[in-house]
Amino acid sequence: MKSKLSASTEKLVESLYEKKRLWDRLLQPGQPDEIIQRIGNSGEPAVIPDLLPILIIGDKKSILASAKAIHHLLQELSPADFVRFDEFVRQSYSDWRPA
Repeated sequence: MKSKLSASTEKLVESLYEKKRLWDRLLQPGQPDEIIQRIGNSGEPAVIPDLLPILIIGDKKSILASAKAIHHLLQELSPADFVRFDEFVRQSYSDWRPA
């Protein structure tokens, strides 16, 4: 499992969490579920830790899209990759604390 994301997937993650001003949200309403779907189609399981917070803080559409994307990305892992994936996720969230 590759732990470094491609530049295109990194941009998608950044746009997913980007803070927009009210005016920008009115002119270009974001569709986080569409961005999440594109992230899921990236084929990069290393992006899963970036999708996990949405399962807690997202709206219904975002939660469903995130769950589907994570499910799809987990299917990309070979059995041997699960150990490395577990270590990767644990490292990503070792300092995480609810706000």
